[in-house]
Amino acid sequence: MQGISIHLSLGHSVVVDDNLLFRRQREELCKLGQKMESAVVLIYLNIPRPVLLSRKAQNQVTKERHDVPSAWLIEDANEFERPGEDENPIVVTEEMSWEEISERVMARLSN
Repeated sequence: MQGISIHLSLGHSVVVDDNLLFRRQREELCKLGQKMESAVVLIYLNIPRPVLLSRKAQNQVTKERHDVPSAWLIEDANEFERPGEDENPIVVTEEMSWEEISERVMARLSN
């Protein structure tokens, strides 16, 4: 969180790419955003497990992305606390286009 705080204090925008498995982790990030007077947008990637595993198998062939060990995917999926409606997440599904996702994020940031 310290690195995020430093960049925000310098007036930089920050994108946090993390799984934030637990609600308390997301709450901590939101509190930091409030303290730094910065907008926080939670993007929840709601992708079914079979799709994740299929993409992982494809990536093992193509090597387009960093490989995440299967045990981590399964363990994280089992521990993950899905965001509640009160967290106001942007829910992203596998059917959504980048344009639609981008529009939703930009709309949230403009509020």
